[in-house]
Amino acid sequence: MIALQRVVVSPPIHLHDSGTMVVDATTEEAAASVGQLTVAVNAHGELCGARKFGGTALPSDALVRCVQLAKQRCITVTQ
Repeated sequence: MIALQRVVVSPPIHLHDSGTMVVDATTEEAAASVGQLTVAVNAHGELCGARKFGGTALPSDALVRCVQLAKQRCITVTQ
């Protein structure tokens, strides 16, 4: 068994016109989105990187929410 000391999780977060954010979207949810933000965080909750695809500018409060969602996903995946 390999001991992973540094795990980085980077879930895609799809953005919709309604303000809804969908983590790990289905094909249909992804097709209906207006943009995508991929946020990479490690198991310590540290932000490692982010990349936005498509859509309009993302307000800072929405960016903070996306980082929180990515951290939650990382906790789920690494437990």
